[in-house]
Amino acid sequence: MKYTEDNFPRSTIQRNGMKILQAHIDETPCMTICDVVYREVENYTLHLHIILLTQDKDETRKFPTIIFVQGSAWHKQTLGREIVQLGRISKLGYVVAIVEYRPSDVALFPAQIIDVKYAVQYMVEHKDEYCVDPNNLILWGTSSGAHTALMIAFTKGLDQFKTQELKEFEFKCIIDYFGPTDVYEMRFQPSLGEYYTKDCPEGLLLGQVVTRENSLDTVVMKYVEKDKMIPPVLILHGDMDKSVPFHQSVLLYDKLMECKKDVQIYKIRDAGHSGAEFWNKEVLDIVNEFISSYLLNERA
Repeated sequence: MKYTEDNFPRSTIQRNGMKILQAHIDETPCMTICDVVYREVENYTLHLHIILLTQDKDETRKFPTIIFVQGSAWHKQTLGREIVQLGRISKLGYVVAIVEYRPSDVALFPAQIIDVKYAVQYMVEHKDEYCVDPNNLILWGTSSGAHTALMIAFTKGLDQFKTQELKEFEFKCIIDYFGPTDVYEMRFQPSLGEYYTKDCPEGLLLGQVVTRENSLDTVVMKYVEKDKMIPPVLILHGDMDKSVPFHQSVLLYDKLMECKKDVQIYKIRDAGHSGAEFWNKEVLDIVNEFISSYLLNERA
């Protein structure tokens, strides 16, 4: 007999000691697709790890989509570093795309920003395959990834940060986890880093010793203007950050407030640079509530 979905028989096999559970679903069954190639540039292959809010290959619903940029001091990223934490976020109703960009020893600034813009374009072009709602895109980054995420949104339409074939998209909001915003100014605040040599992360990003003049294009605040559309920004930063001084987030907050933009900032007491303090339920609830308040439609 040929079986189909409609006539497939239930197994009736029983054994002593066998326990039976009734199948039911009480939480979202996410699925991760690793190492999706989204771009090949200058003999360098770039990947995505994509967390789907479903294991149903026939899923037709579209979900708000988070473009996540992992911190790495602009070096090669470890894409899976926060995949467990991001899975917790995905279960709340999001597709998550973790983006790899060219590291600074392969390509100098602003290649990282252009790469991530291509990743966004890839996700939108494959919206049916990955259940992406292109009208509800969110940027989220940690450390150098937060700098990249902010720059992606703030530099929309500027020729220096795009290519001819690259499309750009609107974002509902940005989550900034302890991102640098002015790499030259970091040297004037307490830290354990060196920000004035050619071999420091910021120097490697620029390919030279960091000066005020040669770092101006990397300053996030440069692209914030009163009459410019800026997505709402949520900033979270530890008051004991020894790598990216808390003052970096204050610079961004002050500029956004000055220009009357939508911004919230949280100083996390006793938190350093990254760590579990940024992934506990209280903080993730704040992030989810912030994102949810800006989505166009209620989630399916």
